[in-house]
Amino acid sequence: MASLARWPNLDGRVGTLVRVAYRMLLVLTAIYVILDIPLEATDLFRNSPVVSHYGFAVARNAHGALPVTQLYPSAERAGLHVDDVVIGLGDARLSPGATRFDLAAQLDALNSAPATLLLLDRTGSVRTLVLTPQAQGLGLIHLFYGMPIWAFGIVQLLALSIPLFVLLCASFLLYKKRPSDGEAMMLAFSFLALIFSTSSGSWPFLYARLPDVVSDVAVQLGTALLCIAVAGVPDGRFTSLWARMAVFAAVIYGLAGVLLALRSDNLHFAALQALLQYAAIGLAAVAIVVRYRASAQIARQQIKWVAIGAVVTVLAMATSIALSFWGIDAAMAPGLRQVVLLFLFVVVHIAIPIGMAISVLAYRLFDSEALITRSAAYAALSVSVIGVFAASESVVQSFG
Repeated sequence: MASLARWPNLDGRVGTLVRVAYRMLLVLTAIYVILDIPLEATDLFRNSPVVSHYGFAVARNAHGALPVTQLYPSAERAGLHVDDVVIGLGDARLSPGATRFDLAAQLDALNSAPATLLLLDRTGSVRTLVLTPQAQGLGLIHLFYGMPIWAFGIVQLLALSIPLFVLLCASFLLYKKRPSDGEAMMLAFSFLALIFSTSSGSWPFLYARLPDVVSDVAVQLGTALLCIAVAGVPDGRFTSLWARMAVFAAVIYGLAGVLLALRSDNLHFAALQALLQYAAIGLAAVAIVVRYRASAQIARQQIKWVAIGAVVTVLAMATSIALSFWGIDAAMAPGLRQVVLLFLFVVVHIAIPIGMAISVLAYRLFDSEALITRSAAYAALSVSVIGVFAASESVVQSFG
């Protein structure tokens, strides 16, 4: 461990291999983003309104048999129940690979005529139910979020798209500007991996029939790489024992995360993996504070940009928790509540990438003293980094 002093410059054959690997992952990730956004838009602005037009909603992560998840009063009065499973429309059953894209297309083809659903109920019995359409889909008020479905679609699409684009752009800029810098490339790989943190249940993954283990592995590895990058901020040097211990813990955590994704039923292994995660986070937080104290002014400016991103992220998460804890969100209008929570969700997922990218790329162009004081950076740095890494993954998975 003592021999680990810094990331080497990525020159020669090793650097070429790293950059080739990055370009391959960049292409795959860009394809995922390019496919995901239009599919999400279609789902929000076509599927949801069409299905809601008939008074219900179905699960997004199902094939062939689509469980009913929400009911409008019209469908409830007609006899539809939550947890009924839609297995066909009219006389035809849904194909084994059918999603709510297929159901919405068939309902849309009815041109607002009554729909005959073929249902499988909780007892395993098959029955049919005729549903008469209600008001036009886009004009409906969303049953849960209390805003017009078209407005909900805009807010939701922005909340899903902005983190993807920010992570992708930050990763590409790091690669473009600093392709031979080990610290920059570590962050570039990390941001690519973390893009897939929202892929659980995403349409590209569902259509490709990729299991959730793929996104789980990507998130674990991306978080481990981010911990290593934080320990080496700002220049990829691991000058303290704390930093080298953070690297070691992050590597073990990443490996454990991969094994856990393959053996998710092992609770003892899950507890060990969580312990390793907190160890890597805590050691990285201590390492960056130690590095800040020992650094010259320019390096401190870089570290402060990391602190800015971390503090903003923690404030966003704390605000979300406070709104729920004191019941403030319950007192808000449903539409306003959704807008506020999705805004906080976006902030949680873009503040760290922006802060880290500025720290590595363009810290000289800005004066971080105007945004965060020295004392605030000191006080909040360790707490914020711990909070960010500990909460980000669970927030992303819950939202997805």
